[in-house]
Amino acid sequence: MLFYYQVVALVLLPYSQVQLSDQSLTSFAIQESGAVLGCGTADGSCHVLQLSAALVDMAQNEKQGINAMFERETLREKNLEKAQKEAKVKARREAARHAELADTITEEDLANIEKEFFKEAGLGGVEGLTAAKKAVAAPAARTGSATTDAHADADQH
Repeated sequence: MLFYYQVVALVLLPYSQVQLSDQSLTSFAIQESGAVLGCGTADGSCHVLQLSAALVDMAQNEKQGINAMFERETLREKNLEKAQKEAKVKARREAARHAELADTITEEDLANIEKEFFKEAGLGGVEGLTAAKKAVAAPAARTGSATTDAHADADQH
């Protein structure tokens, strides 16, 4: 099967289909003027086709249109590459910033931040945190002991 293609809105669509042979095509050549096409098949057959003037002759402004399309695609490709490079640079900067932040906080700074947090929260430091944990755990302990007593009563009966 031999396909002729036309470019329409950056999509290649078959313009025409010609069944030359049941065998696969092994060679293909176009005359310099573009009007004659030669094809060879796997069984050794040779086919010569004359192309229509619509496929051979350029339409008015066709060359400019194709060149404009190639320029747009080249510009689009450059913009995509630029965006990829910028994304890589941004990722490197972000990674470096995170690494710098992680390196600049010392244990002393962390302790000071922790003290300030407890002070603002009204917990009074580590002692206040321990008291808060005990206050939260106390109702749970009472609920757990009541459940244990209920199980013990059920076992006795």
